[in-house]
Amino acid sequence: MDPRLWQEPLTDLLITEILRREGAHPARLWIRYLRTQLNINERVGTRLVTAGVLRREQGKLIGRQVRWPAMDPNQAASPRVRLTAMLMHSSPAELDPGTLLLASLAEAVGLATHIFDPQVGGRMRDCRRFLPAQLEGLLAAVVGALDVSTTTVRR
Repeated sequence: MDPRLWQEPLTDLLITEILRREGAHPARLWIRYLRTQLNINERVGTRLVTAGVLRREQGKLIGRQVRWPAMDPNQAASPRVRLTAMLMHSSPAELDPGTLLLASLAEAVGLATHIFDPQVGGRMRDCRRFLPAQLEGLLAAVVGALDVSTTTVRR
């Protein structure tokens, strides 16, 4: 909605690419395009390696994916700890849209059951009801793109 550049290379690349494409496109198609055509995983991973947050590990077997483990486990745990504190000390109705979206995304992709306490996971599920309509649409598109990418059969 805001065409101004942020003076951050990756964000500016994405804004420029979106503005370059005419007409409205579903978020699901944008997510697929960013993943496949702009190689966004590698770009973000490389940026985080350069910043000293992650390290890049190539799988040793044929077909193994690249992994991006954290350099500092405490730093890596910080967002989880902060999100947990926000969810446990505020009701979803009191949270800002960004926090609601983050919690809803984490729950939708299965992080709630794998890295969060069950009580926090329950609060994450509650957050989705308070998302603004535009963010609910974005969440649905991300989940749809994830479903497609994880169920695609490669031949």
